[in-house]
Amino acid sequence: MIHRTHYARQDSPRSAAHRNKRRSGTITLCVLACMAIVVSLCMTLLHSANRSRQETKLRHQMEQTERFLDAAILRAVTRRRADEQYKTETWRTELMFQGRAIAATAEIKVDESLEVTVQARLGSLPQQTQQSYQFQLRLEDES
Repeated sequence: MIHRTHYARQDSPRSAAHRNKRRSGTITLCVLACMAIVVSLCMTLLHSANRSRQETKLRHQMEQTERFLDAAILRAVTRRRADEQYKTETWRTELMFQGRAIAATAEIKVDESLEVTVQARLGSLPQQTQQSYQFQLRLEDES
C-alpha cells in the first residue's frame, strides 16, 4: 500500500494579494447591488407619494366643485323666483383653492317646463373637474 503524504500548500504572497483583491471586488459588487435596491425602493416610494398627493388634491377639488354646484343651484332657484323670464346664465368667478385663485364657471339653464340644468366646472384643463345636476322646479316654487 502506498501512502501519500499531504503537505500544506503554502500560498505565495502574490496569490494571497490576488485573493484579497477578489474578495474586495465581491464586497464592492454586493454593496453596489444593495445600493441599487435601496435607490429603486426610494424611487418607488417617491412615485407612490407623489401619486397619492395628486389623488388627494383631485379629490379635494371634486369636493370644492360639488360645493360650487350647490351654490349655483341655489343661485338658479333664487334668480328664477325673482324673475320669471330667467332662462340661462353663465356664472364666472374665481375661488381660492389651496392658496391660489382658480377659475370657476357654472352654466345654468331653465327650460319652458321649468326643468333646471346646472353644470359647474372648477380649474382649467387638464386639472378641470366638472359636476352637473338636473331638477324640476314646481309651480308652487315659483311663488
